Amino acid sequence: AWSMVCSMPTSDLQITYSKLGYETQTQTVALADLAGGTYTAESVTLVEKTVTVSGTVTESGTGEGLEGVVVSVVGTDVSATTNANGEYTISVGAASDITLRFTLDGYTAPDASKTATELNGSETHVVDVQMVSTNQVTYITLKGTVSNLNGNLEEVTVVVEGTPDLTATTNANGEFTIENFPVLDANLILTKAGYLTTKVAFVAENVGDGAAEYTLATADMPLEYAALNGIIADKNDDFAAWKGYVTRSNVGFEFKFIGSRAFNGRIELFVDTGASSADNARDASDYLFNLNSNGTFTIVNWAGGGNETPHAQMQFTVRSVRSRSALHPSLCLPRYRIDGYHRYFRRSMVDDGKQRRWRLGRLGRLCARGH
Repeated sequence: AWSMVCSMPTSDLQITYSKLGYETQTQTVALADLAGGTYTAESVTLVEKTVTVSGTVTESGTGEGLEGVVVSVVGTDVSATTNANGEYTISVGAASDITLRFTLDGYTAPDASKTATELNGSETHVVDVQMVSTNQVTYITLKGTVSNLNGNLEEVTVVVEGTPDLTATTNANGEFTIENFPVLDANLILTKAGYLTTKVAFVAENVGDGAAEYTLATADMPLEYAALNGIIADKNDDFAAWKGYVTRSNVGFEFKFIGSRAFNGRIELFVDTGASSADNARDASDYLFNLNSNGTFTIVNWAGGGNETPHAQMQFTVRSVRSRSALHPSLCLPRYRIDGYHRYFRRSMVDDGKQRRWRLGRLGRLCARGH
Protein backbone atom coordinates (compact mmCIF):
# COMPACT_ATOMS: atom_id res chain seq x y z
CA ALA A 1 0.00 0.00 0.00
CA TRP A 2 1.11 3.56 -0.58
CA SER A 3 -0.18 7.10 -0.17
CA MET A 4 0.88 10.49 -1.43
CA VAL A 5 -0.10 14.09 -0.75
CA CYS A 6 0.35 16.47 -3.67
CA SER A 7 -0.92 19.76 -5.03
CA MET A 8 -4.01 19.63 -7.22
CA PRO A 9 -2.75 19.13 -10.79
CA THR A 10 -4.02 21.16 -13.72
CA SER A 11 -4.15 18.18 -16.08
CA ASP A 12 -4.40 14.39 -15.98
CA LEU A 13 -2.04 12.80 -13.44
CA GLN A 14 0.58 10.20 -14.39
CA ILE A 15 1.51 7.63 -11.73
CA THR A 16 4.68 5.64 -12.43
CA TYR A 17 5.59 2.42 -10.60
CA SER A 18 9.18 1.25 -10.82
CA LYS A 19 11.47 -1.12 -8.98
CA LEU A 20 14.88 -2.53 -9.81
CA GLY A 21 14.44 -5.70 -11.83
CA TYR A 22 10.81 -5.09 -12.82
CA GLU A 23 9.10 -3.56 -15.82
CA THR A 24 7.97 0.03 -15.20
CA GLN A 25 4.22 0.63 -15.32
CA THR A 26 2.30 3.89 -15.65
CA GLN A 27 -1.28 4.75 -14.75
CA THR A 28 -3.17 7.79 -15.99
CA VAL A 29 -5.68 9.39 -13.64
CA ALA A 30 -8.18 11.75 -15.24
CA LEU A 31 -8.32 15.21 -13.70
CA ALA A 32 -12.07 14.83 -13.16
CA ASP A 33 -11.46 11.77 -10.94
CA LEU A 34 -9.43 13.94 -8.55
CA ALA A 35 -12.20 16.48 -7.98
CA GLY A 36 -13.23 14.91 -4.68
CA GLY A 37 -9.81 15.54 -3.16
CA THR A 38 -8.91 11.86 -2.71
CA TYR A 39 -8.34 9.05 -5.17
CA THR A 40 -7.66 5.34 -4.79
CA ALA A 41 -5.50 3.98 -7.58
CA GLU A 42 -6.09 0.59 -9.14
CA SER A 43 -3.87 -2.25 -7.94
CA VAL A 44 -0.75 -2.84 -10.01
CA THR A 45 1.30 -6.01 -10.42
CA LEU A 46 4.88 -5.44 -11.54
CA VAL A 47 6.35 -8.02 -13.90
CA GLU A 48 9.95 -9.13 -13.41
CA LYS A 49 12.30 -8.25 -16.27
CA THR A 50 14.00 -11.06 -18.15
CA VAL A 51 17.52 -10.67 -19.54
CA THR A 52 19.73 -12.95 -21.60
CA VAL A 53 23.12 -14.26 -20.49
CA SER A 54 25.26 -15.97 -23.12
CA GLY A 55 28.87 -16.93 -23.56
CA THR A 56 31.43 -19.50 -24.57
CA VAL A 57 33.01 -22.15 -22.38
CA THR A 58 36.52 -23.10 -23.52
CA GLU A 59 39.25 -25.44 -22.36
CA SER A 60 42.14 -23.73 -20.61
CA GLY A 61 45.34 -24.11 -22.59
CA THR A 62 43.80 -25.05 -25.93
CA GLY A 63 41.04 -22.43 -26.18
CA GLU A 64 38.75 -24.98 -27.80
CA GLY A 65 35.02 -24.85 -27.05
CA LEU A 66 33.71 -27.50 -24.67
CA GLU A 67 30.49 -29.26 -25.59
CA GLY A 68 28.07 -30.61 -23.01
CA VAL A 69 28.87 -28.19 -20.19
CA VAL A 70 25.81 -27.68 -17.97
CA VAL A 71 25.40 -23.98 -17.11
CA SER A 72 23.01 -23.61 -14.18
CA VAL A 73 21.68 -20.72 -12.11
CA VAL A 74 22.42 -21.66 -8.50
CA GLY A 75 19.31 -21.99 -6.36
CA THR A 76 16.94 -22.36 -9.33
CA ASP A 77 16.00 -25.00 -11.89
CA VAL A 78 17.17 -22.77 -14.77
CA SER A 79 19.98 -24.28 -16.85
CA ALA A 80 21.40 -24.65 -20.36
CA THR A 81 23.94 -26.92 -22.08
CA THR A 82 26.75 -25.76 -24.35
CA ASN A 83 26.73 -26.74 -28.04
CA ALA A 84 29.58 -28.16 -30.11
CA ASN A 85 31.31 -24.77 -30.09
CA GLY A 86 31.01 -24.37 -26.33
CA GLU A 87 28.30 -21.71 -26.68
CA TYR A 88 25.29 -21.31 -24.39
CA THR A 89 22.37 -18.93 -23.89
CA ILE A 90 20.23 -18.66 -20.81
CA SER A 91 17.35 -16.38 -19.73
CA VAL A 92 17.23 -15.14 -16.13
CA GLY A 93 15.15 -12.80 -14.01
CA ALA A 94 16.71 -9.41 -13.30
CA ALA A 95 15.31 -8.78 -9.82
CA SER A 96 17.95 -10.72 -7.87
CA ASP A 97 21.67 -11.43 -7.94
CA ILE A 98 22.56 -14.63 -9.77
CA THR A 99 25.43 -17.14 -9.64
CA LEU A 100 26.25 -19.28 -12.67
CA ARG A 101 27.82 -22.72 -12.14
CA PHE A 102 29.63 -24.67 -14.88
CA THR A 103 29.71 -28.47 -14.65
CA LEU A 104 31.45 -31.04 -16.86
CA ASP A 105 33.03 -34.34 -15.81
CA GLY A 106 36.80 -34.10 -15.69
CA TYR A 107 36.82 -30.28 -15.61
CA THR A 108 36.46 -27.53 -13.04
CA ALA A 109 35.78 -23.79 -13.16
CA PRO A 110 34.90 -21.04 -10.67
CA ASP A 111 31.34 -19.77 -10.40
CA ALA A 112 30.45 -16.52 -12.13
CA SER A 113 28.17 -13.93 -10.54
CA LYS A 114 26.05 -11.01 -11.72
CA THR A 115 24.35 -8.56 -9.37
CA ALA A 116 20.79 -7.36 -9.94
CA THR A 117 22.20 -3.89 -10.64
CA GLU A 118 24.45 -5.31 -13.37
CA LEU A 119 21.62 -7.37 -14.88
CA ASN A 120 19.42 -4.27 -15.13
CA GLY A 121 22.13 -2.35 -16.96
CA SER A 122 21.50 -4.20 -20.23
CA GLU A 123 19.13 -6.70 -21.82
CA THR A 124 22.05 -8.95 -22.86
CA HIS A 125 25.16 -10.05 -20.96
CA VAL A 126 28.24 -12.07 -21.92
CA VAL A 127 29.93 -14.44 -19.47
CA ASP A 128 32.80 -16.43 -20.99
CA VAL A 129 34.50 -19.09 -18.88
CA GLN A 130 37.61 -21.26 -19.14
CA MET A 131 37.47 -24.73 -17.61
CA VAL A 132 40.56 -26.53 -16.44
CA SER A 133 41.05 -30.28 -16.71
CA THR A 134 41.19 -31.76 -13.22
CA ASN A 135 44.39 -33.53 -14.34
CA GLN A 136 46.06 -30.12 -14.76
CA VAL A 137 44.93 -28.52 -11.49
CA THR A 138 47.62 -28.00 -8.86
CA TYR A 139 46.85 -27.75 -5.17
CA ILE A 140 48.36 -25.61 -2.43
CA THR A 141 47.91 -24.68 1.20
CA LEU A 142 46.07 -21.36 1.37
CA LYS A 143 46.57 -19.13 4.41
CA GLY A 144 45.14 -15.78 5.47
CA THR A 145 44.30 -13.42 8.31
CA VAL A 146 41.08 -11.54 9.07
CA SER A 147 41.12 -8.31 11.07
CA ASN A 148 39.10 -5.27 12.09
CA LEU A 149 39.66 -2.02 13.98
CA ASN A 150 39.74 -3.99 17.21
CA GLY A 151 42.46 -6.35 15.96
CA ASN A 152 42.49 -9.82 14.46
CA LEU A 153 39.15 -11.65 14.47
CA GLU A 154 38.62 -15.10 15.93
CA GLU A 155 35.92 -17.58 14.82
CA VAL A 156 35.36 -16.11 11.37
CA THR A 157 33.96 -18.77 9.02
CA VAL A 158 35.78 -18.89 5.67
CA VAL A 159 34.08 -20.72 2.79
CA VAL A 160 35.17 -20.97 -0.84
CA GLU A 161 32.24 -19.77 -2.93
CA GLY A 162 30.72 -22.63 -4.88
CA THR A 163 32.82 -25.22 -3.01
CA PRO A 164 31.28 -25.56 0.46
CA ASP A 165 33.59 -28.44 1.45
CA LEU A 166 36.56 -26.06 1.29
CA THR A 167 36.16 -24.19 4.56
CA ALA A 168 38.07 -23.02 7.62
CA THR A 169 37.64 -21.01 10.83
CA THR A 170 40.04 -18.35 12.09
CA ASN A 171 41.96 -18.99 15.30
CA ALA A 172 42.65 -16.63 18.21
CA ASN A 173 45.12 -14.73 16.01
CA GLY A 174 42.60 -14.30 13.19
CA GLU A 175 44.47 -16.81 11.01
CA PHE A 176 43.01 -19.57 8.83
CA THR A 177 44.40 -22.37 6.69
CA ILE A 178 42.76 -24.35 3.87
CA GLU A 179 44.60 -27.47 2.73
CA ASN A 180 44.36 -28.91 -0.79
CA PHE A 181 43.18 -25.62 -2.25
CA PRO A 182 42.96 -25.75 -6.08
CA VAL A 183 44.91 -23.03 -7.86
CA LEU A 184 41.90 -21.57 -9.68
CA ASP A 185 40.36 -18.11 -9.49
CA ALA A 186 37.84 -18.13 -6.65
CA ASN A 187 36.11 -16.02 -4.02
CA LEU A 188 36.32 -16.63 -0.29
CA ILE A 189 33.23 -15.65 1.72
CA LEU A 190 33.89 -14.49 5.30
CA THR A 191 31.08 -14.50 7.86
CA LYS A 192 30.87 -13.72 11.58
CA ALA A 193 27.98 -12.57 13.76
CA GLY A 194 28.07 -8.80 14.23
CA TYR A 195 30.12 -8.19 11.07
CA LEU A 196 29.34 -7.61 7.40
CA THR A 197 29.75 -10.62 5.12
CA THR A 198 32.96 -9.99 3.20
CA LYS A 199 34.18 -11.39 -0.13
CA VAL A 200 37.90 -11.90 -0.77
CA ALA A 201 39.21 -12.73 -4.25
CA PHE A 202 41.86 -15.39 -4.83
CA VAL A 203 43.72 -14.84 -8.12
CA ALA A 204 45.44 -17.98 -9.39
CA GLU A 205 48.09 -16.16 -11.41
CA ASN A 206 49.47 -14.60 -8.22
CA VAL A 207 50.72 -18.02 -7.09
CA GLY A 208 54.28 -18.68 -8.21
CA ASP A 209 55.16 -21.78 -10.23
CA GLY A 210 55.82 -24.75 -7.99
CA ALA A 211 54.64 -22.93 -4.85
CA ALA A 212 53.34 -25.21 -2.09
CA GLU A 213 51.48 -22.49 -0.20
CA TYR A 214 50.18 -18.96 -0.64
CA THR A 215 49.22 -16.28 1.90
CA LEU A 216 46.49 -13.78 1.09
CA ALA A 217 46.67 -10.14 2.12
CA THR A 218 44.99 -9.45 5.47
CA ALA A 219 41.23 -9.21 4.96
CA ASP A 220 39.39 -6.26 6.50
CA MET A 221 35.95 -7.19 7.91
CA PRO A 222 33.69 -4.20 8.76
CA LEU A 223 31.27 -4.21 11.66
CA GLU A 224 27.54 -4.61 11.01
CA TYR A 225 25.75 -1.37 10.22
CA ALA A 226 24.50 0.50 13.30
CA ALA A 227 21.49 2.82 13.12
CA LEU A 228 22.35 6.50 13.31
CA ASN A 229 20.72 8.49 16.08
CA GLY A 230 18.94 11.81 15.81
CA ILE A 231 17.22 13.48 12.91
CA ILE A 232 19.49 11.92 10.29
CA ALA A 233 18.21 8.51 11.34
CA ASP A 234 14.50 9.24 11.02
CA LYS A 235 14.05 11.43 7.97
CA ASN A 236 10.43 11.61 6.81
CA ASP A 237 9.09 14.71 5.06
CA ASP A 238 8.43 16.08 1.56
CA PHE A 239 12.15 15.86 0.77
CA ALA A 240 12.69 12.17 1.45
CA ALA A 241 12.07 9.29 3.83
CA TRP A 242 14.87 7.04 5.03
CA LYS A 243 16.76 5.46 7.88
CA GLY A 244 20.49 6.13 8.21
CA TYR A 245 23.16 3.56 9.14
CA VAL A 246 26.93 3.63 9.60
CA THR A 247 29.76 1.14 9.94
CA ARG A 248 33.52 1.43 10.24
CA SER A 249 36.42 -0.73 9.11
CA ASN A 250 40.19 -0.37 8.85
CA VAL A 251 39.60 1.64 5.68
CA GLY A 252 37.10 4.21 6.93
CA PHE A 253 33.43 4.92 7.49
CA GLU A 254 30.64 3.58 5.30
CA PHE A 255 27.14 5.06 5.35
CA LYS A 256 23.90 3.53 4.10
CA PHE A 257 20.49 5.16 3.70
CA ILE A 258 17.48 2.85 3.21
CA GLY A 259 14.39 4.72 2.10
CA SER A 260 10.78 3.99 1.21
CA ARG A 261 10.80 6.34 -1.77
CA ALA A 262 13.12 8.32 -3.99
CA PHE A 263 14.44 11.67 -2.79
CA ASN A 264 14.73 15.04 -4.49
CA GLY A 265 17.82 17.24 -4.55
CA ARG A 266 20.93 15.87 -2.87
CA ILE A 267 22.35 14.62 0.41
CA GLU A 268 25.57 16.28 1.56
CA LEU A 269 28.10 14.80 3.97
CA PHE A 270 30.75 17.17 5.33
CA VAL A 271 34.07 16.15 6.87
CA ASP A 272 35.91 18.74 8.94
CA THR A 273 39.59 17.68 8.80
CA GLY A 274 40.48 19.91 11.73
CA ALA A 275 42.68 22.15 9.56
CA SER A 276 40.09 24.93 9.47
CA SER A 277 41.00 28.28 10.99
CA ALA A 278 38.47 27.85 13.78
CA ASP A 279 36.77 24.97 15.54
CA ASN A 280 33.44 24.00 13.98
CA ALA A 281 34.33 25.90 10.81
CA ARG A 282 34.89 24.83 7.19
CA ASP A 283 37.36 25.93 4.57
CA ALA A 284 39.01 24.53 1.42
CA SER A 285 40.82 21.87 3.46
CA ASP A 286 37.52 20.15 4.26
CA TYR A 287 35.64 17.58 2.20
CA LEU A 288 32.08 17.62 0.91
CA PHE A 289 30.42 14.41 -0.38
CA ASN A 290 27.38 14.96 -2.60
CA LEU A 291 24.92 12.10 -3.13
CA ASN A 292 22.76 13.32 -6.02
CA SER A 293 19.31 12.05 -6.94
CA ASN A 294 20.37 11.65 -10.59
CA GLY A 295 22.68 8.77 -9.67
CA THR A 296 26.03 10.57 -9.39
CA PHE A 297 28.26 10.87 -6.35
CA THR A 298 30.83 13.68 -6.16
CA ILE A 299 33.67 14.53 -3.80
CA VAL A 300 34.67 18.18 -3.61
CA ASN A 301 36.67 20.56 -1.44
CA TRP A 302 34.39 22.91 0.44
CA ALA A 303 35.06 26.51 -0.57
CA GLY A 304 31.86 28.21 0.52
CA GLY A 305 28.86 29.21 -1.56
CA GLY A 306 28.84 27.44 -4.90
CA ASN A 307 32.60 27.63 -5.36
CA GLU A 308 33.47 23.94 -4.99
CA THR A 309 36.43 22.23 -6.67
CA PRO A 310 35.58 18.68 -7.80
CA HIS A 311 38.04 15.89 -7.00
CA ALA A 312 36.17 12.87 -8.28
CA GLN A 313 32.87 11.69 -9.63
CA MET A 314 31.46 8.15 -9.56
CA GLN A 315 28.23 6.21 -9.46
CA PHE A 316 26.70 5.32 -6.12
CA THR A 317 24.72 2.12 -5.67
CA VAL A 318 20.94 2.05 -5.85
CA ARG A 319 19.78 -1.46 -5.09
CA SER A 320 16.38 -2.93 -4.47
CA VAL A 321 15.32 -4.01 -1.00
CA ARG A 322 12.60 -6.64 -0.82
CA SER A 323 9.53 -4.92 0.58
CA ARG A 324 5.82 -4.61 0.19
CA SER A 325 6.49 -1.11 -1.06
CA ALA A 326 6.69 -0.71 -4.83
CA LEU A 327 9.73 1.55 -4.49
CA HIS A 328 12.24 0.79 -1.77
CA PRO A 329 15.74 1.85 -2.84
CA SER A 330 18.85 1.47 -0.72
CA LEU A 331 21.32 4.31 -1.22
CA CYS A 332 24.79 3.06 -0.30
CA LEU A 333 27.77 5.38 -0.20
CA PRO A 334 31.04 3.58 -0.98
CA ARG A 335 33.67 3.36 1.75
CA TYR A 336 36.20 6.19 1.88
CA ARG A 337 39.33 7.01 3.77
CA ILE A 338 39.94 10.69 4.52
CA ASP A 339 43.49 11.57 5.53
CA GLY A 340 43.89 13.93 8.46
CA TYR A 341 41.84 14.25 11.62
CA HIS A 342 38.21 13.19 11.50
CA ARG A 343 36.66 15.79 13.73
CA TYR A 344 33.13 16.38 12.54
CA PHE A 345 30.81 14.74 10.07
CA ARG A 346 27.70 16.60 8.98
CA ARG A 347 24.74 15.84 6.76
CA SER A 348 22.82 18.59 5.04
CA MET A 349 20.10 18.58 2.45
CA VAL A 350 19.08 20.94 -0.32
CA ASP A 351 15.33 21.09 -0.86
CA ASP A 352 13.73 23.59 -3.25
CA GLY A 353 16.66 25.93 -2.88
CA LYS A 354 16.57 25.90 0.91
CA GLN A 355 19.44 24.20 2.68
CA ARG A 356 18.98 22.54 6.08
CA ARG A 357 21.86 21.12 8.11
CA TRP A 358 22.12 18.88 11.12
CA ARG A 359 25.30 18.24 13.06
CA LEU A 360 25.92 14.54 13.40
CA GLY A 361 28.53 14.87 16.13
CA ARG A 362 32.09 13.86 16.70
CA LEU A 363 32.97 10.61 14.96
CA GLY A 364 34.67 9.23 18.03
CA ARG A 365 31.49 9.52 20.08
CA LEU A 366 29.35 8.26 17.19
CA CYS A 367 31.53 5.19 16.79
CA ALA A 368 31.42 4.48 20.52
CA ARG A 369 27.61 4.76 20.62
CA GLY A 370 27.12 2.76 17.42
CA HIS A 371 29.47 -0.08 18.17
